[in-house]
Amino acid sequence: MTGLALQAAASLRPKTAVVACFSEVGVMWVRTVLVALAVVGCGSARDSSAVVLQISDEDAAAVVTAKPADEIDLTLHTIGPGNYVETPSVSSPAVSFLDASYPAAQNPGGPTQLFRFDAVSSGTAVITIPHTTKSSFEVTIAVR
Repeated sequence: MTGLALQAAASLRPKTAVVACFSEVGVMWVRTVLVALAVVGCGSARDSSAVVLQISDEDAAAVVTAKPADEIDLTLHTIGPGNYVETPSVSSPAVSFLDASYPAAQNPGGPTQLFRFDAVSSGTAVITIPHTTKSSFEVTIAVR
């Protein structure tokens, strides 16, 4: 090879190495993303025996039984002024608070609110939800 040809060949090697490096990094990145998605997907699947328990104002002061992984949907209605505070207190880690919302279907006499909880592990939890103008709502969840 001539000096010019050697110089041209030498100038290609770093570029080839850079391309190979980016290709290897790209493959590793794709593998990492796929593994992460698989792990997240496995962790978010609900237990096939889990159910959604529907409870409401009528269950005030009741003891409701749930199984671990069950979702607890609590619907509360207010007639007149005020509403329930959107951050309930939960007395035990056996039940965790997921979220609160105002369902689309509303009664013009006062708001309807949906509070969602997850039964996490065996134990008993008292859920207390204060109201801005009347007494608090309270229910006990026994997770077994």
